[in-house]
Amino acid sequence: MPINEVSAPVVIKIRAIILVTQTNQKWRVIYADAEKTVLCLMNVKHLELRTTPSSLLLKSLQNKTTLTIAEDDTPIIDVTALPHYAKQKYQKYQEIIISIVKVFGPEFTALEERGSKRKLIEIGKHHECSENTVRKVCRRYLQGGLQETAMIDKRFFRDPNAAINSVKRGRKPQFGEQGKVLSADDYSYFDEAVAFRVRNKGKARGITWQYCYDKMIELHYRIAIESGDGISFQLLPANQRPTFNQFYRYALKRVDLKALEIADTSELEYLNDKRLQRGSVRTNKFGPGDVFEIDACETDVALVSRDDPSKAVGRAIVYVIIDVYTATIVSVSVAFNNNSLIGLTNAVANLIADKMALCAKHDVTLPTTELWPSGFIPASVRIDHGADFVSKDFIRICKELGISVDTVPVMNGSMKGTVEHIFRTLHEKTGVPLIQKGQITKRYDSKHHKEAILNIEDFTKIVYEYVIFHNNHYIPSRMKEKEQIEDGIPSIPAKMWEYYTTRFGGPRLAPPKDSFLYILMKPAKGSVSKRKAGIEYNGLFYDCEHIPDIQHQREHLRGKVKKIDIRIDQRTTSYIYVLRDGKLIACPLNRKIPENASYADMTWTAYDDIRTAGKKMDHDNEEYNLENRIALDNKIESVVNEANQRHAGIKNATKNILENRAVEKEKTTVENSLQNKFLSQGEEKTLQVINAESEYLGYTNGENVETEEARKEKIRQSALDYLYDD
Repeated sequence: MPINEVSAPVVIKIRAIILVTQTNQKWRVIYADAEKTVLCLMNVKHLELRTTPSSLLLKSLQNKTTLTIAEDDTPIIDVTALPHYAKQKYQKYQEIIISIVKVFGPEFTALEERGSKRKLIEIGKHHECSENTVRKVCRRYLQGGLQETAMIDKRFFRDPNAAINSVKRGRKPQFGEQGKVLSADDYSYFDEAVAFRVRNKGKARGITWQYCYDKMIELHYRIAIESGDGISFQLLPANQRPTFNQFYRYALKRVDLKALEIADTSELEYLNDKRLQRGSVRTNKFGPGDVFEIDACETDVALVSRDDPSKAVGRAIVYVIIDVYTATIVSVSVAFNNNSLIGLTNAVANLIADKMALCAKHDVTLPTTELWPSGFIPASVRIDHGADFVSKDFIRICKELGISVDTVPVMNGSMKGTVEHIFRTLHEKTGVPLIQKGQITKRYDSKHHKEAILNIEDFTKIVYEYVIFHNNHYIPSRMKEKEQIEDGIPSIPAKMWEYYTTRFGGPRLAPPKDSFLYILMKPAKGSVSKRKAGIEYNGLFYDCEHIPDIQHQREHLRGKVKKIDIRIDQRTTSYIYVLRDGKLIACPLNRKIPENASYADMTWTAYDDIRTAGKKMDHDNEEYNLENRIALDNKIESVVNEANQRHAGIKNATKNILENRAVEKEKTTVENSLQNKFLSQGEEKTLQVINAESEYLGYTNGENVETEEARKEKIRQSALDYLYDD
């Protein structure tokens, strides 16, 4: 060493690699201060830590006899370029590292102390992984010099152009050579197919591993062959392309099962299925009527028209309202209104309906009213995020009735499982009898619309019979209270309803019928004036002669228009409703107006469709009217121009206007005679008419006709002169 050259002092830095020259062992510095240094043995599959005095370690490094500082060859990793599954795993490992550092850092010597196992298990439970996984992540992190990228699989550091294996893995194929030695390119194609399989937001639904494999082969393991007929494609030989098993085994090791489940369903459905149950649907519920669950379902039955059984009309929509505490069905509605306030309010209105009369109307026998209770409303309702349930109209109805609304999270149907179970059992009960008679199946050859035989009336009977069956059915799976068993009350919904209403008190009584129906109707604004034929709403007019105060307002409004509060039933245009002096008054459609009467007995939806069609007709004929107006303007201008040319140079005489007018009047009157009406059509006088005129005037063969005309004109002129002579 030259005299002036001075060696740089040795400094122990965290992440430095210390090489033992005699054994070639490498130790990573994970902690260092003036007193001690903590080392982690590298290139082994177990965690080994060693603590040594910093002064002794420095002395050995300066002597360079047994220890030296080795070069760190940890590669730089672009995390954004990792495959999807590798990114997810890397992010999870990062979260585990944060917990490990928080518990054991910065020295990490506590990892070898008693009690570390319990802490590692707790970290694993928190991150939903095993203790071994936590130990592996910790070891890689410390051996990698406290770098998070050290946890990434080492296969991503390989040369992409080099084969990963020199010999094909697995047993020898039974029928010829199949599969190949997988290279980095093959694995990249595998990763591409796996990423396609686990796409989220519903894009991967229905996609299978076989489909992904076939697409991968199509894209990367075919060659193009040119021939006289053009370009064709041919698969590479079986020993030059990977087998499905090679791809599938690789995919199962790389794919995250959570990501796969989310791809097959959705993130919301996954969360719903994996949600931990911490109670039941009756948690914090205090008896019958405390909470009702409401939901609607499209039935798996195709129906036909009542008027023409040869016409298929599709599925019916069933709305069900069920008491959560006793599982008693308290109301149903069967219609074709899906996601509609009409179908929903049908079911709500049936809460106060006479169930005995309702069943009799559909030819169903209800043995006793206790099997289907009526006349009450709940304290709260549990609904989902359907358009009808979260509509402002339904929220208004609940507020006016004093019902609180509990909306379950999106895609969490299990949180209103009582009503969901009803739909499943309804489909089970109706399934077998309707096989090949309208039952809708998920088969490619399902002919439900052609095989349908039931109409809406038939299916309503079935639903009502099911309600009676359910309310009178023993439910062995339902948990029973101690008092219920002691009192000998079977788990039959109707029996439990009667028992618990007696024990805890009855549910809230519904308002009187008129008040209840008024609340269910939709608020609107009508208008009245002297010139309108009654109350006007949405282009239709309604009689109000039986409402004195409105008639009085109309008489004094003159040309003004006044808005009044009304309510409408969305099911019919035949009536609107007005509240006066605490009474609900119906105003019928004014049928004295023919056009108005033509919209009677129609739903407001159908009326709006027709009115929209009328507006479209107006719009479509705007151009037609424009063309007509232009044509009229042109004809008028043509007549004016012709008269202008004919009248050019003529000076009008303005005296004797009355005499001149009388002459023109006499002339035009004769020209408009009934006989001349026929002549104006281009007809000529027949010979018989001419002869008759001549004979009457005393002439034959029309002789001296002009002389007679001149004589008549002279007499007429003399009379006029006498009449207007001053």
